[in-house]
Amino acid sequence: MNYSSTLNSSSTQIDPALSDLRKAIVGNLIKNPKTFRGGKDDVKKWLEDIEHLLEIAHIPSNTRLDLISYSLRGDALEWYKTNRLSFTTWEIFVSSLKKLSLQIFMKKSH
Repeated sequence: MNYSSTLNSSSTQIDPALSDLRKAIVGNLIKNPKTFRGGKDDVKKWLEDIEHLLEIAHIPSNTRLDLISYSLRGDALEWYKTNRLSFTTWEIFVSSLKKLSLQIFMKKSH
């Protein structure tokens, strides 16, 4: 699935300028993603940045999961691939990522 078809399927009756903005933001997210590798990376900051971009582009929650793998690298991408089927909503993905990050932080501090 390419990002244009994803956007078009979720954006019926949308202002053309907003549609162009969405395409530009998503295109940039795919070409120059704000990457998250897990480990030392700041999950809170990364999520704030990603969610801000997705909100500006008016990307609906059900489409966000299709786009997010472009931003994940290393351990974070492997974790995502392993658990992908359990992420039925954006909210579940975010909650799971925060829990994982907290578990990793707690292990490192002991």
